Amino acid sequence: MILADGNFEERIAALRQGINYFLEKPLTVEGILDLVESTLPAFFEKPFKVFVLDDDPDICAYVQKVLGKSNIQIEAANNVKDFFSKLDQFKPNLLLLDLVLKNEDGLEILKAVRSDTRYQDLPIIIITVISETKIIQQAFLSKVDDFLIKPLDVGILQSKVLHFAYLQSFKEILRVQDPLTGIFTRRAFIYSLARKFEKLKADSAQTLAFLGPADYEGLLTDYGIH
Repeated sequence: MILADGNFEERIAALRQGINYFLEKPLTVEGILDLVESTLPAFFEKPFKVFVLDDDPDICAYVQKVLGKSNIQIEAANNVKDFFSKLDQFKPNLLLLDLVLKNEDGLEILKAVRSDTRYQDLPIIIITVISETKIIQQAFLSKVDDFLIKPLDVGILQSKVLHFAYLQSFKEILRVQDPLTGIFTRRAFIYSLARKFEKLKADSAQTLAFLGPADYEGLLTDYGIH
């Protein structure tokens, strides 16, 4: 329902009539699109998945507790023996890797991950108690993306992981078509629709039409529009 203002009585009356959503004038493109996207079912959205390798079970549990509040899917390993098999099975969007492991060199594990063509572009955040510049520089030479210093800060942990989740979400938007059907994804449609509205605002000579399958077929038949 579109309201001229935020009148409380009007909202209550509308809710009693079964209205679920409200927009206030003046309307904005962003407001309309945000409402449309929020009401559509998320059929094609995938959970953001984070894998944690740390030999301290308490750290793994802490990360799961903190990130679980942000609806992020977590998998953890406490030793290298289980690491690669779990990594292959879980297929994470982000890896949190402890550099200081018992009887293992975290930098060597990092290099082993990067040597696998499947994980060359996997975002990796190292976790360490070592703040020496040399160690961190060596990690970045092995193409690490970011680092966290123990003890882990809740806000920093969340913000850094959510940053990569945002980047992953944006990449999904750019994947504009389903590889099997060729149909535009929901996210791509919303993103494209926003750009169309922006062009309409800048150029009044343009027209935007919403057509159903039957309408579109009729245009093709009657006018030969492609």
